[in-house]
Amino acid sequence: MSATVHPEIEIKYDAPVDTELLDATRIKGIEGLGEAVEHRLEACYFDTERLDLARRGITVRCRMGGGDQGWHLKIPVAGDERVEYRLPLGRSSRRVPAALVVPVRGIVRGNALVPVARVSTVRAKLPLLGPGGQVLALLCDDEVTAESFEEASTLQRWREWEVELVAGERGLLTAVEEVLISSGARRSAMSSKLARALGDRLPIPDRPPSSKKLKGGSACDL
Repeated sequence: MSATVHPEIEIKYDAPVDTELLDATRIKGIEGLGEAVEHRLEACYFDTERLDLARRGITVRCRMGGGDQGWHLKIPVAGDERVEYRLPLGRSSRRVPAALVVPVRGIVRGNALVPVARVSTVRAKLPLLGPGGQVLALLCDDEVTAESFEEASTLQRWREWEVELVAGERGLLTAVEEVLISSGARRSAMSSKLARALGDRLPIPDRPPSSKKLKGGSACDL
């Protein structure tokens, strides 16, 4: 089965733990808000034992929950832009589908992709609307619990805000950021939830980060 390909422009922010989600109507260019929807997401991330993908900012995960449940491969392009390859869950959540291995074969070579971390997220997704109710961007408020698979593994918990451009222009991201920063947020130093979950296990990146920077059960039930 061939994977579907989706361009993605997304920015993550470290959010204050006790701050309510901002009043999105303050954002220039936003004329209204869609109905907030809560999702419970469970993701298992895969990589080589040497974390060859993660140190290049690439992630492979099997996720349950949300509107895009399934297998995802995300590859950085430039700045905040990524290309995401998607596949449905299929019969197994324990083995990365061959169609997602092909684009990164030159990196992983013959090494197996194994589970390296589990990330659980309680997400409130808020559509930001423009004229005629068009969804310009999605603002997500995430409460995250993460665990890396290692001998001394410990649970980590944090909150982050995530903004994903949908039909809006790039300038909208600047307008959103101004309001987020005024609410106490700051650009995340991590490019993904996986990077934060891995912590000290993640080697220094091969390239500097951008300045912009199943039915039941768990995706990691191995």
